[in-house]
Amino acid sequence: MFKKVKSLVAAVLFSGVVCYAQQVKFVGTADKKYEGNKILLYHRATGYQDSAVIQDGEFVLTVNVNEPTRYFFYSDYERTRGVYVPYSILVTEPGTIKIGADVASFPNSKVSGSKETELYNSSAAVSSKAQKKIIEDLISKYGAELMSNPTPDTSDAKYKQLIEDYEKMSEANQKTEKERLRQFIKSNAASFAAVYLLDVYARTMELTEVETLYTALSPKHKATNSSKSIGNGIEARKVTAVGKIAPDFSQPDTLGTIVKLSDLRGKYVLVDFWASWCGPCRAENPNLVNTFNRYKDKGFTVLSVSLDQPGKKDAWLAAIHNDGLTWTHVSDLKFWKNEAAVLYGIKAIPANLLLDREGKIIAKNLRGDDLNKKLAELFGG
Repeated sequence: MFKKVKSLVAAVLFSGVVCYAQQVKFVGTADKKYEGNKILLYHRATGYQDSAVIQDGEFVLTVNVNEPTRYFFYSDYERTRGVYVPYSILVTEPGTIKIGADVASFPNSKVSGSKETELYNSSAAVSSKAQKKIIEDLISKYGAELMSNPTPDTSDAKYKQLIEDYEKMSEANQKTEKERLRQFIKSNAASFAAVYLLDVYARTMELTEVETLYTALSPKHKATNSSKSIGNGIEARKVTAVGKIAPDFSQPDTLGTIVKLSDLRGKYVLVDFWASWCGPCRAENPNLVNTFNRYKDKGFTVLSVSLDQPGKKDAWLAAIHNDGLTWTHVSDLKFWKNEAAVLYGIKAIPANLLLDREGKIIAKNLRGDDLNKKLAELFGG
């Protein structure tokens, strides 16, 4: 009885005023061909998870809320087919949020009843339109056949020009996108959508810009976990800046033996944050395998830190085996609460840091050719 009363009278800051913990109900519809499949929900900050089975084309999930936050959704149908991209819904007030679920690809779902999600989606739509325009322009210039060829002749001059054009267009778009995001966050500083966007994209911005935008956010959101995440990320970037000694950490390897980052002193180390469920991570793994094999005998190694979920060790081990990753792997299997990831302010994966023999950070987020070029510079080819 005491616990029930305590829960009911727990006053929290919500939407800028003191109120009581409330509930949000997610009411979803789905194609009946997915009958019996699960829709899964999780909260990154707290580790809370729940699921609901699709019955008669519907599902319902209810959560207690005590502050503006975000919940992530994906379907078991996606997960059992390998990689998936969780879809986030912003919650700032109690009530009902409706989801027209695309079970095969949850990010294509339609959401109503969350004004903050609608505001965020309006920003995402602009970004998506810009990306689509790049692809359309390339198709117009090079043709759909070359663009969609899964095994192109990489030595073909036309293909090389296509890649060059894509990289130039993407670089220009990234500059435009960064400025648009800055303006969106400034113009909507009182919204939780601005907090969410800054939390997601802070790592792509200069630290001074992040600090300025963070200061301008609405005071009513400063106590939320998302806002605290931005603040923690700012501090993490300061201690993991290029030129700093990488903070030490220890985690169990695949056999349960504790491995410390500092144990690898004397070698150039790529600290690689990834997960078995991360599509871009798995796509990058073949490049990393080639790089490791090329430089492993010259004083280079990799320490991979997995953000796999609690109880998912088998998936982690299977990914290591299937992708042929023969270097050291560690994980505490705490998902986004992985202690090393929190320490380093990791908000998205793949992410990595390259350390010199003394453990000093000399580069960040090098992948593919960029990593090879840096190692060639260090080892002389």
